Amino acid sequence: MNFLNISRSSWAVLGAVLFAAMFALMPEMALAGGLGDVGKKLTTSLTDVKNILMAIIPLIAGILLIWKCFEGFTQHKPVAEIIVTCLWIIGAACAFEFALFIFKEGSSITF
Repeated sequence: MNFLNISRSSWAVLGAVLFAAMFALMPEMALAGGLGDVGKKLTTSLTDVKNILMAIIPLIAGILLIWKCFEGFTQHKPVAEIIVTCLWIIGAACAFEFALFIFKEGSSITF
């Protein structure tokens, strides 16, 4: 598909942005259309997905940290590499909670 001489990666980025916008605006569109119950169910479903992710991400991070400690104990990896990898794992585990904090605090800003 080469409409207006645009590359495939540009189409992929455009599709991802449109999907994210649709996903973010879906509750508002449902409420604006008089579908309050659907909007409430969608918001509840998104909250359930958030809660599931908040339970799974620390579990995966914990398993990875234990694995890195095992690699250090068996001396398969140097200590410097293990420390850097553990910091990346902790950062990735904290990123989701930090993003939720930023959006929650940002929604309370009024102009």
